[in-house]
Amino acid sequence: MRNFISKIYNFLFLHEEWNIGVICEPINIFLKANVKPKVYWLPPPKRGKFRADPFGITKDQLLYIFFEDFDYRTDKGVISCIEFKDGIFSEPKVVLELPFHTSYPYVFECRGEIYCIPETHRA
Repeated sequence: MRNFISKIYNFLFLHEEWNIGVICEPINIFLKANVKPKVYWLPPPKRGKFRADPFGITKDQLLYIFFEDFDYRTDKGVISCIEFKDGIFSEPKVVLELPFHTSYPYVFECRGEIYCIPETHRA
């Protein structure tokens, strides 16, 4: 019962909020002093959710961003994907949902196909 009350309290009052941003600059831009590149933030997640652990891959001139899409109500993450081009994001779509928590999507392309290996430590 104590664990249940703790989870409810954390859900209502203490959950962290995360999101993902895209910067269309080379990574070394962060080594320069006083540079503030434009950040394109993904649309905010719905209440009770957060987005983390992004992994991007470019294909056909689109940036596909795979990420953990965590829901506090289920205490479980799924892998979702959103497309980014010219400063505009598509609607996020769940691309991998398993009966257990998934995160850190490692994404790669092989012979024209895109593969995702998520972290599934608890499974």
